[in-house]
Amino acid sequence: MLPDRLYLAGYHGDKEELADLIARNITAYDNEKQIIQYRWTPEKDTTEDAELVIDLSRVEDIPGSYEISCYAEDAAGNRSESYTIWIELE
Repeated sequence: MLPDRLYLAGYHGDKEELADLIARNITAYDNEKQIIQYRWTPEKDTTEDAELVIDLSRVEDIPGSYEISCYAEDAAGNRSESYTIWIELE
C-alpha cells in the first residue's frame, strides 16, 4: 500500500529519521512476504533480503513539499517499478 501524499511534522533535517517515518507508511511485498527492511539513497548499504528503497535525494534540510520515489529491490538487483509520492514536511 502506498499513499499519494504524507504529511510529517517536526522534521529537522535527519534523513534517517525521515526514511523511518516514510517506511512506516508503506507496505511492500516480495513474493507475498512483507518487506520489513528499508534503506534510503544516496546511502548504498544492502542486505541479502529484499528491501524497500526510499530515494530522498531531492529532499532538502528544510520544511517544504518534496517528491520522493520508492521501489523494492532484492540482493540480486531485481527491482520493482518505481512509485512516486509527495511528502509535506512541516
